[in-house]
Order: sequence, then structure tokens, then C-alpha cells
Amino acid sequence: MPDAPHGPMLAMMGERHLFRDWIAANALGEVLGLGVAALIAIAVAQAHTLAPAEEILVVTAAFLVIGAYEGAIVGAAQWLVLRRLWPSLGAKRWIAATMSGAVVAWMLGRIPSALADWESASGGVGHPAPGLMTIVLLSAAAGAALGLILGTAQWVVLRAHVRRAGWWIVANALAWAAAMPLIFIAAGLPGPHTSMLSIAALLLLTVGVAGTVVGAIEGAFLRILSLSPVRRDTVTG
Repeated sequence: MPDAPHGPMLAMMGERHLFRDWIAANALGEVLGLGVAALIAIAVAQAHTLAPAEEILVVTAAFLVIGAYEGAIVGAAQWLVLRRLWPSLGAKRWIAATMSGAVVAWMLGRIPSALADWESASGGVGHPAPGLMTIVLLSAAAGAALGLILGTAQWVVLRAHVRRAGWWIVANALAWAAAMPLIFIAAGLPGPHTSMLSIAALLLLTVGVAGTVVGAIEGAFLRILSLSPVRRDTVTG
């Protein structure tokens, strides 16, 4: 009978499983969160014709709802993995932090497009479509900013459970800076005659890939945090 794995080997196996599960949690969370919410929003938008001013308000409200829903789904999926590292990490606190960070990030991200929509609705002169490199750079910058917001919201909870938790803010900024250009590029691919089925497939595939990218980058930082000393003054809830 072969010998049972020793402690270090078990630790390596557990780390690999944690990394894999973290990527899966983020990918699935984004598909079920952002992907499903965005599909519903698109379907509703195609089924109803609104005046420009009404459309601005409806889209802004939709961003608020999508941010809260996405944060709840992704936060729950992440917590199922994180509780294995820090059992005292409360589900309610982590999910609430993820929801609040996502809502703030979505609403701040909505401001530029809302101003552009208002200018267009007011009869302003449109601006030429940006090139691919401009889209990549601007969306990466937006992703980094939104990642900072989300990472800070989660850091408020995480810092009570592990030292060096500030790395989590960096992780989110880098992860979303890498993932956001994928979403922006994919959003510009469908044409006026693209079927709803094709749009749905592209959307779910894109958010799944984006979630995988986010999970992989954050997972590398999660390994660093997993080696940090656990705080004794943890808070449950």
C-alpha cells in the first residue's frame, strides 16, 4: 500500500484545488450574475421603445439593479471558496461588501455614458467612434478604477481576518483592468441584424471568459494571502 501524502503534499493539493475553485466561482458567478442580468436588460430594451430621457433613467436604474444582483451572486460564489481559508469570514458581510462595491462601481461607470446619452438626446453633435487601441486603453483604465472600488469594499471585511489584506485591492484593480477590455470589445461586435440567440451566446461566453481572467489574477494574490498570518481579532456575521 502506498504511503499517504505528507503535510506539504496535502497543502500543495489543497492550494491547486483552491485556485481552480476560485476561478470557477468567479467565472460561474459572472455568467449567472452579470450575464443573466444583462440578457434580461437587453430583452426588455428590445421589447420596449422609450423616449431618450426615459431611456437614460431606465438604463441608470437597470445599472443599479444589475450591480446589486451581480454583487450578490459573485459574492456568494466567492464566499463558498474563501470560507475554506478563513472560516470566520461571515457570508452576510462578504456578500454585502461585494454588492455595495459593485453598485458603486456600476453607477460611477454609468456617468460617462449617461452624459453622452444626454448630449445625444439634447441634439448634441456625436463624436467619432474610437479605435480599437483607444477602446482597450480606456476600458482597461475603467476596469482598474472599478476594481479599486470593488477591492476596497471587500478589503474592509477581509482585513479583519488576514494580514496584508491590502493586496486584495491591487488584485482587483489588475484583474478588472485585464478583463474589462474583453467585455468592451465583445459589446461592439454584434451588428444591427445579429440575432438575439447569437448576442446571448456571445454575452455569456464573454462574461465567462472575463470571470475566468479575473479569477486567475485574483487567485494568484489569494495564494499570497493564504500564506499570511490569520488575525486573531476576527469578526463573524
